[in-house]
Amino acid sequence: MKKAVRRWHDKLDVQLVDFWANEVLEKELQKDCTKGCSACCTERVFLTPTELVMIAQRLKKHLSRGSFSRMQRKVARLSKLVESEGREEWWRNSRPCPLLKDNECSVYSSRPLACRGRHSLDRKTCEVDSPEGSKCLTGPTMMEMAISADAMVETAQNGYNNAPVELIVGLDEALNGNGMDTWLRKGHGFPRAVAIVEKQIQLDMNDGTVDLLTLSEEMANEGSGPGGERVARERGAHNRTPQVDGREG
Repeated sequence: MKKAVRRWHDKLDVQLVDFWANEVLEKELQKDCTKGCSACCTERVFLTPTELVMIAQRLKKHLSRGSFSRMQRKVARLSKLVESEGREEWWRNSRPCPLLKDNECSVYSSRPLACRGRHSLDRKTCEVDSPEGSKCLTGPTMMEMAISADAMVETAQNGYNNAPVELIVGLDEALNGNGMDTWLRKGHGFPRAVAIVEKQIQLDMNDGTVDLLTLSEEMANEGSGPGGERVARERGAHNRTPQVDGREG
């Protein structure tokens, strides 16, 4: 599983290096994301369940007993807010990702595809009080969506549930419950985290904001297995909901 996630992450990282090389060469554009910038880290993150499990395993392995207990309490508290607040309300309240430490991502090398695909030309515009104010680029986001769709197809083909999950609620289910063990046994380990994604997608479809839905369907229509028929709909929400911890990929 870890090898698969690293393969997905490495593939996107290589594509992003090429993307920025071409942008600088052809358009003289520069990415404005730098170490310590965490403006995007107040957004909700939808990721593959495989990535979630990898992050949870990393936390369990590397955090001290005290730090792990504090993380458990933090995600338990924040997950209740995720489940009670809408996306715009969450943004306005500027709630930071629980994985941030001193304004940097504490799991940077394991950050999800959604975070890796978040790139901006002007980080100041990412600090406004509405997701619509962000100037994140479409190109990297589309690359991330394509690789994520392939990743979910691969996950389903291996017999695992592939429905995307919301990061904070998923961590609560993984660290404070048996969600991770259930998922590893090829069960539905993160029902609450999946429900957050599905609810947001329905809202976006109703107000017409999932503008990359058709593209997602084309990329994922070969999906099979648990959740495979919903891959395209679920991936469509990524065009407005991923996060980044600010450093260069």
